[in-house]
Amino acid sequence: MKNEIANPLLEDLGIELMEWREGHCELGLDVAPRHLNRRGRLQGGVAATLLDVQGSFKRASRAPGPE
Repeated sequence: MKNEIANPLLEDLGIELMEWREGHCELGLDVAPRHLNRRGRLQGGVAATLLDVQGSFKRASRAPGPE
């Protein structure tokens, strides 16, 4: 099930939130030529963004709720 991320940068990159639950976050990205560097490999910035977003969603899933 795909969910809306509501982040203009992530939407522009084509990153999708596939699944999010406590302690787990799965993102999706259909890699296109615009995501690749001159050597035909995934740009480091794209990979770093995926890691950053995944970690943020994982942490947020464990945040304590209102009491």
